[in-house]
Amino acid sequence: MRNIPYRAFEREFLENAMKHAIPVNAMFELTPLCNLDCKMCYVHLQDPSVKNRLLSGDQWTSIMDRAFDLGMFSALLTGGEALTHPDFFRIYHHLTDRGICVSLKSNGILLNDEALDHFRKVPPTTLDVSIYGCDDESCRAVTGRGIFETVDRNLRAALDADMPLRLMITPSSHMLPWIEKILRYAASFGVETRVNVYLAEPYNNTGRKKEDFDLTADQVMEILRMAGKILPDAGQAGMDDDEAPEEKAGSVSAIDRGFLRCAAGRTRFAVSWEGIMTPCLQFPKEMISENVLEHGVAEAWKNVHARTIALCAPAECADCDIREECVWCPVKHGHAAPEGRCDPRMCELEKRMADLWREKENAH
Repeated sequence: MRNIPYRAFEREFLENAMKHAIPVNAMFELTPLCNLDCKMCYVHLQDPSVKNRLLSGDQWTSIMDRAFDLGMFSALLTGGEALTHPDFFRIYHHLTDRGICVSLKSNGILLNDEALDHFRKVPPTTLDVSIYGCDDESCRAVTGRGIFETVDRNLRAALDADMPLRLMITPSSHMLPWIEKILRYAASFGVETRVNVYLAEPYNNTGRKKEDFDLTADQVMEILRMAGKILPDAGQAGMDDDEAPEEKAGSVSAIDRGFLRCAAGRTRFAVSWEGIMTPCLQFPKEMISENVLEHGVAEAWKNVHARTIALCAPAECADCDIREECVWCPVKHGHAAPEGRCDPRMCELEKRMADLWREKENAH
C-alpha cells in the first residue's frame, strides 16, 4: 500500500472520477421556499402551493441512493433555505449514515439549538452561512426581514459548537451602502469568508430580474479590492466553486478540447426541487436538463454528462488574452449572449479581475 498526501489522493481520486464519468459530488436543491425574501435570489418562490409539490423525504432519499450507487461521495444540501424542508434532518442523517460527506448552505436563521444538536452528532463537512447585513437595517434592505440578532447569535453558537463554519457574502446593489461594514463584520468571526460577485439570473417564475440588483464592473472591482484588504484570506466564490482537477486556471486544455473547466456535468450534477438534473443548479435548463423522476438518476446522469462534454467554448475564447485564467461558464454568459457566445460585459469583468489577481501575486 502506498502512502500519499491527502491532497495528492484527492486529485488522483477526482481525475479518475472524471476519466470514468463518475458523479462523485451532487447538489440537491431541497426546496425553493425560504424564510427570507432576498431581492437578488435566483430561486426563491413565494407561491404557497409549492409546499404541496415538494419532493418528499422518501423521494429525496431514493434519488440520493441511486446517486450513491453511481459513486456519489459528497453532497451539498441547499435551497431556498434547505432547513425549511420538513424532512431535512431525515435526509441529512440518511446521507451521513451511508458515509456521504454532507455540506450545507443556509441563511443561519434556523441554525438553532435543535439543529446544532443534530450537527454535533455528525457535523457537516462544511457549513456555509450567508451574511446579508451588519445590522437589522441592512438585513431588512436585502432580505426583507430584520434578522441580524438571530443570525449573529446562531453563528456564535455554531462556532462554540466547533462547526466547520464558512461565511458567504453575495453583494448586490441593495447591499452596497453597508458593504464595508458587512465585510468587517464577517472578518470579526475569524473564519474563511467567500465573496461571490457572480449574480445569477433569477428563474422566470420568481418575478425577479438581475438588472434590478446587478452590480457594475466598477462596483465589483471596488468590492473585491475592499475585501482583499479587510479579508486578506478571503476567497472569491464563483457560481460553481470547483474546477476540474487537471484543468485549473493556467491550463488551456479545456478550451482546446471544447470542455467546460469546472466539474459540473463531468464529476458532479445538481437536482432541483422539482427533480430536474442539470450540470449545476444555475445552469440554463434550456441548454441541458433531464427529469430524474421520469428517466431515473442513472439515465439522467448519462445524458447530462454526454451533453456537457459536447459543449464547446465560444470562438472568442481561443484568442483571448486571459484564456489561461478565465473559466468560461454558460451560467455567467448564457442569459446575456446567444448560446455558445460570450457576453462582452462579462469578458471585460473577467479581464479586470485577472489583472487584480496578478497584482496580488506580484505583491507577494
